[in-house]
Amino acid sequence: MLISGLFHVLKCIVLLIKLKIPDIKIKRFSGSDTSTSSLLEENIAENEDIRCILLFTPKCRGSTMKKFINELRNRENIKEIAIGGGVISHGVKLFQKNNTKKVFTTNTFYCISFTQNKDKTTQFDAFSLVIPYEHDFKSKLVEFKNHISLRKSSCAIRICCVGKDNKDTETAIFKEVFPATFIVGLDADGEIGWNKFSSWQPEEGIPDAKKQKSSHYLWHEFSTVIVILTWG
Repeated sequence: MLISGLFHVLKCIVLLIKLKIPDIKIKRFSGSDTSTSSLLEENIAENEDIRCILLFTPKCRGSTMKKFINELRNRENIKEIAIGGGVISHGVKLFQKNNTKKVFTTNTFYCISFTQNKDKTTQFDAFSLVIPYEHDFKSKLVEFKNHISLRKSSCAIRICCVGKDNKDTETAIFKEVFPATFIVGLDADGEIGWNKFSSWQPEEGIPDAKKQKSSHYLWHEFSTVIVILTWG
């Protein structure tokens, strides 16, 4: 199902917060790249493992993303974290009651996290996939599906570059490959995400020098990012 209009899409994403997934905590929080606080450490307890994070920002801020990536590297379960999101420069603030007012500031970072207690076994999985513009969308989805296992219930978020000329067909292709998975589509001015599925390593193929000074492997252009949440 493709829901057009940014307001309706963000409303559906916020509804994810109200999902009742056994043993999974769903939180929403925001931070600023001008503050000295740590976004994840301040909002996610030490005894919690992050399983998925959705990130939204009104502007591509390298300093914010670098700080965020450094925090991710400190998480013991980094290989288990699915990530998706985008730059929503024309968007509305996710966490306010009046969603008709544009109150984004250029240094704000908004998150929705899905976490579990470290000592708890859950019936929940999260996966993410980045499909570059030059790759065949359907073949990448099929390959993705072959590397993951869906549970009884599942939903997906598709974050697509607003400038792609074939974005209108992507949801239909997704429903062909994943016919039983509800999907929400969102256009962005830049995509945030990485590949997370069974055989993938988060920092695979990234030169050591770039690991220390660059956030390029989370920022994307003319791409589509797919996040799948599945439980039960």
